[in-house]
Amino acid sequence: MDTGGAVVDAAADVADGRPITPLHGGHVGLLCTAGLLNGVFGEGENRHIARWRSVKHVTTFVEEDGDAEIIHHRERWTNELRLAYANGRVLKLTETPAKKEGEDNGECSPSTRAA
Repeated sequence: MDTGGAVVDAAADVADGRPITPLHGGHVGLLCTAGLLNGVFGEGENRHIARWRSVKHVTTFVEEDGDAEIIHHRERWTNELRLAYANGRVLKLTETPAKKEGEDNGECSPSTRAA
């Protein structure tokens, strides 16, 4: 179970001041995923701490070419948001739902690629 330790243990990134022009949705999205809009939000039961972070995922697969083994590393970055609510509930929101045990990662290995 994810306890949300990264929400409270993470080093604080601080940005203060007022933007020169009003922010639109694209600006807000970039600031969120950069971790600059972390903090306490909401009221009552919906009061929570929000912590954005970027996560690097590396998928490794091996391709055989005759006698040689070629090892490939595919890197990609995703964003995740962790929320810790006042009532103790913790959520981790990612771009994809959590994988069930025994489920593969969806990457195509060379043997399953279309020729």
